[in-house]
Amino acid sequence: MKKLLLIFILLLPLVCAQDYNSYETLNVEVNVESTVDVASSGSYDVSYFITELSFFPKDYSYQSVSHEITTQPQAEVVEDGTITMTWDENSNSYTFEVKSDVERKTDFVEIKNKIDFPLLEVDEEALIYLEETEFIDINEDIEDKALEIVQGEDDLYMAVFKLADWTENNIEYDLNTMTSDAVQSSSWVLENGEGVCDELSNLFISFCRSMGIPARFVSGMAYTNLLEDFGAHGWAEVYIDGEWVPFDVTYGMQGWVDPSHIKFEDGVDSSGSSASFQWKGSNLDFDIGQLEIDTDIVSAEGTVDEYVDISMESLYSDVGEDSYVPVQVTIENDNNFYVPVRVAITKAPEVIGDNVQSVLLGPNEEKNIFFIVKVNNILEENVIYTTHLEAETMYGGIAEDSFNFGANKEVITESDAEEMIALLSGEENGEVLTGVELDCSMDREAYYSEEEGILTCEVDGSIDQVCFSDDCQSDSFTWDLDMEDYNSQRYVVIAEKNEKVKYEYFDLTIVDKPEFKITIDPLEFDYGDTINFDFNLDSTGKAKDIDIDIAEYGDISVNEINEEYSFTLPIDGKRFAKGFIQMDLTYEDALGVEYSESFIQEVEVSGVPFYLKIIYFFENLF
Repeated sequence: MKKLLLIFILLLPLVCAQDYNSYETLNVEVNVESTVDVASSGSYDVSYFITELSFFPKDYSYQSVSHEITTQPQAEVVEDGTITMTWDENSNSYTFEVKSDVERKTDFVEIKNKIDFPLLEVDEEALIYLEETEFIDINEDIEDKALEIVQGEDDLYMAVFKLADWTENNIEYDLNTMTSDAVQSSSWVLENGEGVCDELSNLFISFCRSMGIPARFVSGMAYTNLLEDFGAHGWAEVYIDGEWVPFDVTYGMQGWVDPSHIKFEDGVDSSGSSASFQWKGSNLDFDIGQLEIDTDIVSAEGTVDEYVDISMESLYSDVGEDSYVPVQVTIENDNNFYVPVRVAITKAPEVIGDNVQSVLLGPNEEKNIFFIVKVNNILEENVIYTTHLEAETMYGGIAEDSFNFGANKEVITESDAEEMIALLSGEENGEVLTGVELDCSMDREAYYSEEEGILTCEVDGSIDQVCFSDDCQSDSFTWDLDMEDYNSQRYVVIAEKNEKVKYEYFDLTIVDKPEFKITIDPLEFDYGDTINFDFNLDSTGKAKDIDIDIAEYGDISVNEINEEYSFTLPIDGKRFAKGFIQMDLTYEDALGVEYSESFIQEVEVSGVPFYLKIIYFFENLF
């Protein structure tokens, strides 16, 4: 009689980056503190010392925060998006501590509507998150890879999910690389195939922006059991149907993040500073200490919804030794919104390839994913071995099954298993139009908003039509564009044939003519004083190569101004005793057109000598 022996092997946990994905809410205490020491030699005098802190937990729809701020010596504290602390006394050091009690819930955004992809329009508030930056750059390799990943996809959420899933599975997270000390650009990360959390997120954001999808960088603290502690972390948020949906490609959380992600701030990229410092006085030098951040969990509460039903089935019930057994995991979404799901085989013999897969389910959708497990050699010919299988979602749902293996049973080869999976998965052969080259461009690199431009596409290959926005053409692929109807962003053209499609992106750059407004503070001062004048320049458009000639002072040169620029100059009040400050500006706009303007600001100067008033009076007459 043959004996029956039960065998199972425990594999890796579902997510190796964190331990709190199953909780609904975390209550966390976050302390942010630092000390700035005066490093001046000899005597010194402090008129004021200002610290502006931007890196600390803030309120969001899924995160509520209360702060307790202490300073030494006592400082004036103003909290308005940032925390500004002003000291106006001499001290050997200036210390601050911001203690935050944070209640953080799982960030799961319910997207109910399918948004057509590619995007033809982007909300104005999200346009800034399409821009290329130093670290979130977009080159031909990034654009080509993103196109390869999403080509043929017509669902925005699914396109974003594919970009995130590719980044997670193809870029190696490695703290030992050179990138752990200095952030590298997205193009470097794609070329080298490695990076840390900031860089994986930056590349994912570059992929999104290259496809005309707004995405932003998020920074804060997150728990990792690699350190068994919280550490500084970066992830992304993508603009879908008017909502910012979180994507953490490092932790494999595509479309949600767990409550251990304590959000501090978001922005166009990862280059923002944590704190800034200003001071005024004599003989001052400072030793600015590092920002120390300590994060501790106070309590973990509730259980996150399971969201989906999960079941699994071994596609063979009895196999021979050294067999490769295909396993089907079925996930069913009974909700009226999209649900991203991460599934792991947690118990099984050897898993061929990764034991974790991610999938996005649309509203009320069911999908199958497949794994291959390999059985060991049999130990005794007269024994039937039974191996136990278990799969788990990151939301806590569990499914189980088992199969038998032993001698004199059918051996399933790896190619047999792969063929069965290919047959059952019903993979689409392609909505992607192949054998066609599409090249689209504008007749100029940039335009003013009141101008018109021409979009021209060249097609190599057989197509039914080429569409831009709602305008589809079958022969002459040119479009006249009135720039007042468009934004400065990336647009898409779609070639179609037999219900297959090919995407081609082009950049439309619309610039505003710069119009400057200048404000100066103070406007009242004494003839004999040296005053720190604050000059603020606001511009309606981008300007470059700016030369600012301040009468009675000299020239100030600025490489570029985009909307706003400020600077401070210590100037003797006597230079403006005539009662006005004159500034002559020369600059170029984004198209290289030169401009010149003059600005006069009246000021009130007290204590002007009487003889000078007489001289200025006659100068004004003539």
